[in-house]
Amino acid sequence: MVWDPFEKMERMQKRMNSMFKDALGKRSRAEIGFRTPPIDIVEKKDKVIVIAEVPGVKKEDVDVRCTEDTLVIEAGSEEATEEQEENYQYKERSKSVFKRSVSLPAKVFSEKAESKFNNGVLEITIPKKEREETEDEGVQVDID
Repeated sequence: MVWDPFEKMERMQKRMNSMFKDALGKRSRAEIGFRTPPIDIVEKKDKVIVIAEVPGVKKEDVDVRCTEDTLVIEAGSEEATEEQEENYQYKERSKSVFKRSVSLPAKVFSEKAESKFNNGVLEITIPKKEREETEDEGVQVDID
Protein backbone atom coordinates (compact mmCIF):
# COMPACT_ATOMS: atom_id res chain seq x y z
CA MET A 1 0.00 0.00 0.00
CA VAL A 2 1.37 3.39 -1.00
CA TRP A 3 0.93 6.35 1.33
CA ASP A 4 -1.07 9.21 -0.23
CA PRO A 5 -0.40 12.54 1.53
CA PHE A 6 -3.61 14.03 0.11
CA GLU A 7 -5.95 11.24 1.20
CA LYS A 8 -6.74 12.80 4.59
CA MET A 9 -7.30 16.20 2.98
CA GLU A 10 -9.74 14.68 0.45
CA ARG A 11 -11.68 12.93 3.23
CA MET A 12 -11.82 16.17 5.23
CA GLN A 13 -13.04 18.06 2.14
CA LYS A 14 -15.80 15.49 1.57
CA ARG A 15 -16.89 15.75 5.22
CA MET A 16 -16.96 19.55 5.05
CA ASN A 17 -18.97 19.48 1.80
CA SER A 18 -21.43 17.10 3.41
CA MET A 19 -21.68 19.27 6.52
CA PHE A 20 -22.42 22.42 4.49
CA LYS A 21 -24.91 20.56 2.30
CA ASP A 22 -26.77 19.41 5.42
CA ALA A 23 -26.67 22.87 6.99
CA LEU A 24 -27.84 24.70 3.88
CA GLY A 25 -30.34 22.11 2.73
CA LYS A 26 -31.38 22.22 -0.90
CA ARG A 27 -30.73 25.93 -1.36
CA SER A 28 -27.98 27.08 -3.66
CA ARG A 29 -25.40 29.78 -2.92
CA ALA A 30 -27.44 32.29 -4.95
CA GLU A 31 -30.58 31.51 -2.97
CA ILE A 32 -28.90 32.21 0.36
CA GLY A 33 -27.40 35.51 -0.70
CA PHE A 34 -23.90 34.64 -1.90
CA ARG A 35 -23.74 36.25 -5.29
CA THR A 36 -21.71 38.83 -7.05
CA PRO A 37 -23.02 40.12 -10.34
CA PRO A 38 -20.81 39.94 -13.39
CA ILE A 39 -19.60 43.39 -14.41
CA ASP A 40 -18.17 44.60 -17.72
CA ILE A 41 -16.18 47.83 -17.85
CA VAL A 42 -15.69 49.44 -21.26
CA GLU A 43 -13.41 52.43 -21.73
CA LYS A 44 -14.23 54.58 -24.75
CA LYS A 45 -12.46 57.72 -25.94
CA ASP A 46 -14.69 60.09 -23.95
CA LYS A 47 -16.53 57.87 -21.44
CA VAL A 48 -16.49 54.79 -19.27
CA ILE A 49 -19.40 52.36 -19.48
CA VAL A 50 -20.11 49.86 -16.71
CA ILE A 51 -22.62 47.07 -17.33
CA ALA A 52 -23.79 44.89 -14.43
CA GLU A 53 -26.21 41.98 -14.50
CA VAL A 54 -28.58 42.12 -11.53
CA PRO A 55 -31.42 39.69 -12.34
CA GLY A 56 -34.32 39.47 -9.94
CA VAL A 57 -33.66 42.92 -8.50
CA LYS A 58 -36.05 45.83 -8.87
CA LYS A 59 -34.82 49.21 -10.06
CA GLU A 60 -35.74 50.84 -6.74
CA ASP A 61 -33.61 48.30 -4.85
CA VAL A 62 -30.39 49.29 -6.64
CA ASP A 63 -28.06 51.97 -5.28
CA VAL A 64 -25.18 53.35 -7.37
CA ARG A 65 -22.47 55.69 -6.06
CA CYS A 66 -19.65 57.11 -8.10
CA THR A 67 -16.49 59.01 -7.25
CA GLU A 68 -13.78 60.28 -9.55
CA ASP A 69 -12.21 56.84 -9.83
CA THR A 70 -14.54 54.29 -8.20
CA LEU A 71 -18.04 52.93 -8.78
CA VAL A 72 -20.04 51.16 -6.05
CA ILE A 73 -23.17 49.15 -6.84
CA GLU A 74 -25.39 47.82 -4.05
CA ALA A 75 -28.60 45.88 -4.54
CA GLY A 76 -30.85 43.48 -2.76
CA SER A 77 -33.92 41.35 -3.28
CA GLU A 78 -36.23 39.43 -1.04
CA GLU A 79 -38.21 36.36 -1.97
CA ALA A 80 -40.71 34.19 -0.15
CA THR A 81 -41.72 30.66 -1.13
CA GLU A 82 -44.48 28.52 0.28
CA GLU A 83 -45.42 24.93 -0.44
CA GLN A 84 -48.40 23.19 1.01
CA GLU A 85 -49.42 19.57 0.77
CA GLU A 86 -51.83 17.42 2.74
CA ASN A 87 -49.92 17.14 6.03
CA TYR A 88 -46.98 19.29 5.15
CA GLN A 89 -46.29 22.99 5.06
CA TYR A 90 -43.06 24.62 4.00
CA LYS A 91 -42.32 28.34 4.12
CA GLU A 92 -39.04 30.01 3.40
CA ARG A 93 -37.79 33.54 2.97
CA SER A 94 -34.56 34.39 1.29
CA LYS A 95 -32.78 37.67 1.07
CA SER A 96 -30.02 38.33 -1.39
CA VAL A 97 -27.76 41.34 -1.01
CA PHE A 98 -24.55 42.34 -2.72
CA LYS A 99 -22.15 45.25 -2.82
CA ARG A 100 -19.62 45.58 -5.59
CA SER A 101 -16.92 48.24 -5.76
CA VAL A 102 -14.78 48.62 -8.88
CA SER A 103 -11.92 50.89 -9.77
CA LEU A 104 -12.54 52.80 -12.97
CA PRO A 105 -9.88 52.77 -15.69
CA ALA A 106 -9.84 56.59 -15.92
CA LYS A 107 -10.82 59.65 -13.89
CA VAL A 108 -14.46 60.57 -14.52
CA PHE A 109 -16.98 63.33 -13.89
CA SER A 110 -19.02 61.43 -11.28
CA GLU A 111 -21.67 64.15 -11.08
CA LYS A 112 -22.47 63.59 -14.79
CA ALA A 113 -23.01 59.83 -14.51
CA GLU A 114 -26.15 58.45 -16.15
CA SER A 115 -27.70 55.02 -15.82
CA LYS A 116 -30.31 52.78 -17.44
CA PHE A 117 -31.95 49.70 -15.97
CA ASN A 118 -33.64 47.23 -18.30
CA ASN A 119 -34.54 43.56 -17.76
CA GLY A 120 -32.07 43.09 -14.92
CA VAL A 121 -29.17 44.82 -16.69
CA LEU A 122 -27.78 48.03 -15.23
CA GLU A 123 -25.76 50.24 -17.57
CA ILE A 124 -23.89 53.25 -16.20
CA THR A 125 -22.24 55.78 -18.52
CA ILE A 126 -19.77 58.27 -17.04
CA PRO A 127 -17.92 60.97 -19.03
CA LYS A 128 -14.14 60.88 -18.70
CA LYS A 129 -12.06 63.83 -17.59
CA GLU A 130 -9.49 65.15 -20.02
CA ARG A 131 -5.98 63.84 -19.45
CA GLU A 132 -4.68 67.31 -18.62
CA GLU A 133 -7.22 67.55 -15.81
CA THR A 134 -6.21 64.26 -14.22
CA GLU A 135 -2.50 63.74 -14.80
CA ASP A 136 -0.07 65.13 -12.33
CA GLU A 137 3.33 64.81 -13.92
CA GLY A 138 4.88 65.90 -10.67
CA VAL A 139 7.33 68.65 -9.84
CA GLN A 140 11.02 68.44 -10.50
CA VAL A 141 12.91 68.26 -7.20
CA ASP A 142 16.47 69.52 -7.27
CA ILE A 143 19.07 67.43 -5.48
CA ASP A 144 21.63 69.33 -3.42
